[in-house]
Amino acid sequence: MPPPLSVTSSSPSPWIRRYRPESEGRTPLVCFPPAGAPASFFAALSLDAPAAVDPWAIALPGREARLGEPAPTTMAELADAAADELAARLDGPAVLLGHSMGGSVAHEVARRLEARGPGSVLHLVVGGRGGPATQRELRPDGVPDDAALVDGLAASGDTPRELLEDPDVLDLLLPPLRADYALLAAYVPEDAPRLRAGITAIVGRDDPTTTEAGIATWAAATDGPFAARTAPGGHLFLAARTTEVVDVVRGLVDGAPDRT
Repeated sequence: MPPPLSVTSSSPSPWIRRYRPESEGRTPLVCFPPAGAPASFFAALSLDAPAAVDPWAIALPGREARLGEPAPTTMAELADAAADELAARLDGPAVLLGHSMGGSVAHEVARRLEARGPGSVLHLVVGGRGGPATQRELRPDGVPDDAALVDGLAASGDTPRELLEDPDVLDLLLPPLRADYALLAAYVPEDAPRLRAGITAIVGRDDPTTTEAGIATWAAATDGPFAARTAPGGHLFLAARTTEVVDVVRGLVDGAPDRT
């Protein structure tokens, strides 16, 4: 896996990681990771993404290069901070993409960006996450203990068992995962405001946590166009395969004007 490339803006941001050279004049593709995951979750997608986008992987506090920083404790705190960073750097409409918990974060950030300026969000793409209605129904009842967190990672089939048996790996994996579960347990998504931008929701065919009916409820979160898709794989299908998401992104930006 290639190391993060330096942010090439005049004011580098700790929130943004790039895994390929900056694409001047292209649509930003802003990617929000799943619970407990680092920005490098999107390294493969960044490399596979169409040339018409500039992939930005969001680095959350408490992991990788930001390991020593305290993790946000509420969705509002996290979404406000991320929206502030993006609003200071975006000079045109962006595609926001979030996977699992990252779908909720991307949605809340999209709401905040649209409140600051209509047209700031070109589209929201959500993977492995039901819409706000299902999130209220399936809110975590508190934070699972470490054994339950490990069992959940094992059950998803997306984390090799040998890693889950390594204490050093768990020392890195569990703290941000605990923090994110606590954030989700306290998060109650609201029905309004609806996005002006359209939404595309994608679910893995073998996802044990998210259903096609669940992702269909994202239609109620937008006044724009909505589409639902399936992809081969489980909950973290993006970890192994980027094809479906790349195809969606390509369709969104083909023909879109450059920012230059």
